[in-house]
Amino acid sequence: MSGGIDRIKHRFFVCFGYDALTTAAEESKYPQWDLPRAVLLLLVISIVLYLVVSLILTGIVPYLQLESDAPVDAAFKALDLDWVRSVINITAIAGITSVLYAFLLGAARIWLALSRDGLLPKWFSYVHPRYNTPYRPTLMLGGFIAIITGLLSLEEIAELVNIGTLSAFIIICIAVMFLRLRQPNLSRSFRLPLLWFVAPTGVLFSLFFNHWLAMDCR
Repeated sequence: MSGGIDRIKHRFFVCFGYDALTTAAEESKYPQWDLPRAVLLLLVISIVLYLVVSLILTGIVPYLQLESDAPVDAAFKALDLDWVRSVINITAIAGITSVLYAFLLGAARIWLALSRDGLLPKWFSYVHPRYNTPYRPTLMLGGFIAIITGLLSLEEIAELVNIGTLSAFIIICIAVMFLRLRQPNLSRSFRLPLLWFVAPTGVLFSLFFNHWLAMDCR
């Protein structure tokens, strides 16, 4: 049972990252048009691909043989296709690396925005003279991530990232509602449809998962 719960948490973890698109809005030519559609399209494509892979795997081998932290690898192991397993493992490593870079990109640009708003020291708001990127928070975050990964296990890091990201989602949902109440006439390039249903639902689901993961960490 606990193994199943751990896999559910891992599946939840891999759904993160779509919001990293929004942190790069400043580098988009038409953010008001492109970003909302890109986020929604990315979610749809990811969910469809995830379901298709799951259906294919259960068609290759009985689902009981997929009781593993690496079900794709387990499926081809059952078929004795070791060369396919090698390709899958290399692809998985490349995918994880790209996700880490995406998270680092998003986090650095969040620090840049906070610095410009006066919530962090102005030292973080300077961009590289050649590449025009926030290199200072990128270097600091990269060093911090290297230290954390050297001190904590992968399971602990995944749980902390889950809890931290869910907490950020809660704050964002509440902030959007407060902003709509306090400044209803503010010019908005994108308005969330059904705000008073979507935002509270996001808060409730995030609180539920956050409480579940926090209790499991104890």
